[in-house]
Amino acid sequence: MTPQTPATLAILTLIACLAAGAVNACAASRQLNDFAADYASVLNTASQNTWTETNDALTQKLRDTDAIRLGRDLNAESAPADITRLARVLSDASSLLSAPWEARESHRMRTLKNLAYVDHLIAATDCDIAPILSTTPDDAPSTQDAANPSHSDAYKRTTRRITSALALLLALGLLIATTGPLALRHLRRFATSKASRTQRLKRHAAIIPVLVATTDRPAEVADTVDISLGGVKLAWKDAPPPASQITIDFGGEDTAGVIIWSNAFYAGVGFTALLTPEDLKAILARAQTTA
Repeated sequence: MTPQTPATLAILTLIACLAAGAVNACAASRQLNDFAADYASVLNTASQNTWTETNDALTQKLRDTDAIRLGRDLNAESAPADITRLARVLSDASSLLSAPWEARESHRMRTLKNLAYVDHLIAATDCDIAPILSTTPDDAPSTQDAANPSHSDAYKRTTRRITSALALLLALGLLIATTGPLALRHLRRFATSKASRTQRLKRHAAIIPVLVATTDRPAEVADTVDISLGGVKLAWKDAPPPASQITIDFGGEDTAGVIIWSNAFYAGVGFTALLTPEDLKAILARAQTTA
């Protein structure tokens, strides 16, 4: 074997460093692509035995994926990643995992939107990674819609609101014609209270680390996903079961709550007492400073 001169060794070391740098430069995109491949497999697998295996693979990917860290790494690779949108993709994948084999089709449209969004992010980088949706199904959203979900989602929300308003007007007309002013007075009172409650519990996207504690577990760190005056959704792996009493430290006084639902990756918490608008404003301001 021919001995290597110092100059040759230096050149080989430089080549190895450059190659490693090129691989690491796309690490986040490849992690997202690997996750999306397992996500698509869970939806499209042809047999229940294979579905169980792909479920295990996707579960491990979710355990290893943090939306905040992944979003920041993708932004460093020139992908226009939105951390809240990424958290929703992970949440939707978790919901698909929780669904039985027979119920997969009810998740198809949401999954296709999420996969199209992933393809859009990876396409924005310089990484040579093949898209998950190599061909666009008839019922898949366009890449533009997936990159800007507010366009299609806003249209759907507006359509639902118009339909609901028309149905309410029709019902109101029938009620007035059949039961008179008394029923109308009760209906107005109900509509006013419902609108007030909906406005009071409006959700706000907010991603901040918080300290959560239970009576039988040591305190641990979780990330908020969204929050309202009445509760918060936490990115919390292996959260306690529903009905567990917890306290959450948002950076000030502890807030008491109870777990309404939980799975391996997320938990929904209802506050024992509603937050004040000032407390909610302070939490949202903290989310802005940590974004």
